Amino acid sequence: MTADMQVNCSFALTFGVPIALAWWELKRLGRGNWNPPPGDDIPPDPAPLPDPGAVPQVRKPLPDCLIPKPVRERELA
Repeated sequence: MTADMQVNCSFALTFGVPIALAWWELKRLGRGNWNPPPGDDIPPDPAPLPDPGAVPQVRKPLPDCLIPKPVRERELA
């Protein structure tokens, strides 16, 4: 096998398969309709605010192992 043939085969194996897969995926996507229908660009409604009369949820306190404790420094005697 000549050097040119080896370079061509190596290039086809390295880049040809990914390019063929990318081409196949692009062909599967089709042309499509890239323009959104009218009214589709309206943002969704914001999330509703919580009810002011609702009882707030009570959270459990953190366990002792998760509460940071002050570092004790030793004094020189």
